[in-house]
Amino acid sequence: MKILVVGHMHSNPQNREVFQMLMEEHEVKIIYPKKWIGEFEEKYFDENGFKKLKVPFTKNGYIPFLKEKEEYDLLWIDEEPYLPQTYFILKNVRYKKAILRGAQNIFKRDFFRNILYGFVKKRVDLFVGVGEGSKDVLEKIFNKESKMVPLHVPDDFFLNEDKNFSNDKLTLGFAGRLEESKGVTLLIELLKNLKFDFKIKIAGKGRYEKFLIDFLKSSKIEYQFLGFVEHEKMKDFYKDVDIFLNLSKDTPSWKEQQGRTILEAMASKCVVISTKSFDIEKNYKGSAIIVDYDKDEIIKNLNQLFEKREKLYEISELGNRKARSFSRFEILKILIGIIEEYVKPFIC
Repeated sequence: MKILVVGHMHSNPQNREVFQMLMEEHEVKIIYPKKWIGEFEEKYFDENGFKKLKVPFTKNGYIPFLKEKEEYDLLWIDEEPYLPQTYFILKNVRYKKAILRGAQNIFKRDFFRNILYGFVKKRVDLFVGVGEGSKDVLEKIFNKESKMVPLHVPDDFFLNEDKNFSNDKLTLGFAGRLEESKGVTLLIELLKNLKFDFKIKIAGKGRYEKFLIDFLKSSKIEYQFLGFVEHEKMKDFYKDVDIFLNLSKDTPSWKEQQGRTILEAMASKCVVISTKSFDIEKNYKGSAIIVDYDKDEIIKNLNQLFEKREKLYEISELGNRKARSFSRFEILKILIGIIEEYVKPFIC
């Protein structure tokens, strides 16, 4: 089977791994922009990629200079259905079946989106989401059943050694955009009120960076601030983190979805405490401590973990087991199942 995989997320080499594994049985070509600069500082360059023209006023919108002469049995698009590149990819590629995977977690409609949605619906055979939230949104937009194919956790995150939670001073971890929606102000309130000795390790970048660092300095809290960390180096961030805090807060324009930092932390044997943002409780209940967006409830759980260290080992094992269900081999099984059901029976 000839498969073409297209999307800007594949500029990150770790996101290609599952589709590269398909190459053992199929002829797979993965293409993505030649040059990609992400939301903060992630930069990916590849001479084999295609050129693109950035579309103003869109976060990830671009026009791809893409013209494929061959016909593919399967066109897999990793882009949102409302972005201009989706239109041009569908127009410029010859294919028998098309699958689109999206991560949109807010249901939005307007005149221009509706026009594009109509075009996409006629040309895409199956929609899949990275999580339950995006799957539900795709079903609402296109009024047809969708599937779920999550993003995988790269192997490197599973290679960290077992934690030693008996250390006197435990290390808290916090990573991601340093914005209100990620819970920076809640983090500060927590750190003000913890009664046990601790240190904290932070990776990220955003508008609240100076505010957070000024607080840590003035409070004389032992901290390590790494700024933006490239994704392939995040495995080192988790090595000495005992308890990882995910404090996301849903907003009208953004909701937490798969929570990849949660999965990466669990794969790295950290204990995770997370707020009930969007899909998080549904995804990780039983393998992480899931709490309301409430300072007192989180502090209570943290203090209990500091007092009963044996509980940390138990939760660490449960989380690591859950993360393994998102390994590249497990996601590959899901992907193969979808190809077997929705593509193979319909191509000559």
